[in-house]
Amino acid sequence: MAKNTIKTEEINQLLSSKKKGDLRKVVKVIANNGLSDFNSDLFQILDNYISDEKMWELNYDIIRVLGKTGYDKVVPILENICARNEEHDMITSAASMALCRIRRTDLNDVKEVQRLLGIGKFAVVDGALRSMGIDKVIPTETNINTIIDSINAFEPKIEVGYADVREGLAVAAAGWPKNDIVKMFLEGCINSGDSALAKLAKSSINKKYSDIDY
Repeated sequence: MAKNTIKTEEINQLLSSKKKGDLRKVVKVIANNGLSDFNSDLFQILDNYISDEKMWELNYDIIRVLGKTGYDKVVPILENICARNEEHDMITSAASMALCRIRRTDLNDVKEVQRLLGIGKFAVVDGALRSMGIDKVIPTETNINTIIDSINAFEPKIEVGYADVREGLAVAAAGWPKNDIVKMFLEGCINSGDSALAKLAKSSINKKYSDIDY
């Protein structure tokens, strides 16, 4: 993603704005340039607006940035969102994904993913699995099999207007050993009737990661 050239004083001016457009702009700039020095500023904005439904796009953007940079002070907010467990909600999916990224100790660790799969409805499960695909997580074979079994039993896997909940897992599988369980999972994705999911699974069978970080 192209970086935006902007001075620190301009960033600070935008961060102090009360306009949604200015705040979304500065979050994009901070994200695109990897400016983690502004995490505390973003956290304060999120804390101010997290209950404002009109600011959901801004909150979504900030949660994704803080999750990617591992800003653990945001965990209580994320926990509250996931505890509400709204079934079809982008903020909930982003919060789940951020929790998995923040609490992960390395790219083999799926403890938080498994915890959220055990309690989550559609959005929580979607976010947890997307964290695996985006970050190319490679669990142990035992954990891979357990997660696949969990998702095979999860219903519904797709609903009108939403991406298939298996997308993140299908992408993550690109880097996994292709044992019988993994092969069957990917073949199931290919034959699901969902063209987007099938495309991701085909790439993973060929050991190619797809980009779902958007």
